[in-house]
Order: sequence, then structure tokens, then C-alpha cells
Amino acid sequence: MVPSNGDLFVRQVGHHDAGSTFRCQTHHRLSKETRLSTSAGRLFVTDPQGNVPPRILDPLATLRVKAGENVVLPCPAQGYPQPTLIWYIKDVTGHLIPVPSSGRHSFHREVLAIRDAQAADSAMYVCVASNIIGAAKAETALTVIGEAL
Repeated sequence: MVPSNGDLFVRQVGHHDAGSTFRCQTHHRLSKETRLSTSAGRLFVTDPQGNVPPRILDPLATLRVKAGENVVLPCPAQGYPQPTLIWYIKDVTGHLIPVPSSGRHSFHREVLAIRDAQAADSAMYVCVASNIIGAAKAETALTVIGEAL
């Protein structure tokens, strides 16, 4: 999965994935020029050494989008056993309210997707990853600019 910030997240990694390499390819919408990165990233796979508390990797602190765009909020978490994720919206008093699974909000493993973002979607989103060992959380401030047409 590749969110709008260009990070690459590889899910459900197994030993068969060890040594895989990845390159970044970009395509310019106006000039139609395509480029491929000269260096590649290599995937290393290790076995867990006992139980590991959740850790959220490279959390996205802020995201600004235009009204009407689709939003992808990643929350890549690791731990052993595999953490479960729950998304919340932090209200003005600091309380966490679960994000409803509605027609515009959907959950796909480590991602919260918001279709057709509206100004009312602007909020502090909190991802909580937990397993039997502990929990970790990350906050992303989403700002939706303008009004959808």
C-alpha cells in the first residue's frame, strides 16, 4: 500500500518475502514523464523473540486535503502477537470517540479511509494499536480545506 505521502507499507510479511527489493516509480501528470528510482529498498524479515508490545511506525502527524478528495490515514503497527487497531476521533474535551464505520469511513487493516472528505471531517484522529502486552497510539491532525462542489 502507498498512501499519499509516498511511504510504502508491506503487509502480511513472511519469510518468503525476505530479500525482496522495491523501487519507486513516479509519473508526472502533465508531462507524462515516468521515472524509476536508481536505488532500491530491500526487505529484511526476522522472527519475533517472544511477545513484543505494539509500536506504531512513522506516524503521520498532519494531513491537509481539499474537500471532495479521498483520504488515507495509515497506522502501520508492529508487535507480537499482531496488534489490533481501533480508530478514534478526539473531541474538544480530549475524549476518544470511535470512528463509525459508515458509507464514507472504512477500515482496511492499518488504514482508515475517508471517501469524499468534507470540512466536518477535520479533526484529530487517534489510532490505538493493542495486543496482550500493551498498547501504543498515534495522532493525526486532518484538515479538510474548502467545500466540496
